[in-house]
Amino acid sequence: MPTAQVGDLSIYYEIKGEGKPMVLHHGLAGSLEQWQHAKDTLVGLGYRVIAFDQRGHGRTSEGTKPFTIAQLAEDMGGLMDHLKIPRATIIGHSMGGRTALLFAMDRPERVERLILNCAGGTPPAGDLRAAFETFADTAKRQGMEAVWALDRYQARLPRLVRETPGLRESFKASFLKNRPEGYAGAIGAIVSMPDLIPRLGEVRCRTLALVGAEDPAAPFVDVVAAKVPTATKAVIPGAGHFPHLETPTLFNDAIRAFLAS
Repeated sequence: MPTAQVGDLSIYYEIKGEGKPMVLHHGLAGSLEQWQHAKDTLVGLGYRVIAFDQRGHGRTSEGTKPFTIAQLAEDMGGLMDHLKIPRATIIGHSMGGRTALLFAMDRPERVERLILNCAGGTPPAGDLRAAFETFADTAKRQGMEAVWALDRYQARLPRLVRETPGLRESFKASFLKNRPEGYAGAIGAIVSMPDLIPRLGEVRCRTLALVGAEDPAAPFVDVVAAKVPTATKAVIPGAGHFPHLETPTLFNDAIRAFLAS
């Protein structure tokens, strides 16, 4: 089982393919398994694909350091150091996109291209922040089954996850694998993150801001496209917050087109 000792963490990772390095950073309550529909496409495009479980998720330990977006970026950089990867294309989903965005700002020399998949650039506010705090509190007090059972959580599931036979079941199974401490810690990182929008102009690498048309985070792609000089955007019709799972063919087509440009 490939693991890397990075600071206070034991990071689980998998590598597939040969060629230019590409790092895949999943989002909250995910794991490297969520890239299952994208890996072969990326390998076919000539990439050495490195997917890993982030701090407190999957087969990676929680570590002893506080969960912050900056720490998650440091974890990813440490894994790249361990694998002797000075520079890579990075795809980050949701929370992983927030992390990848900060990494591209702070370590621009290490990012060849940046793909933000349903990412955000500000800490959640209002109802969304309250929902996150409820999910974290419920996880710590009652466990992941209790979070899944919340009406408030079910209401935030994308339409295709709710309605597609098999997808809802696999999504639930993946969600329930999470450990409450890692899930709650990651939520803490999201709600405490800095506002990155004033720094978007610092991003110099070729950037794709991708989002599902039905994702509440969709407006952020317009902000990225307006403020990042090298950015383009792609909106996946019919998809919500997980286009790489909900509409994998359309997701892969968008990635392929960007990487070929």
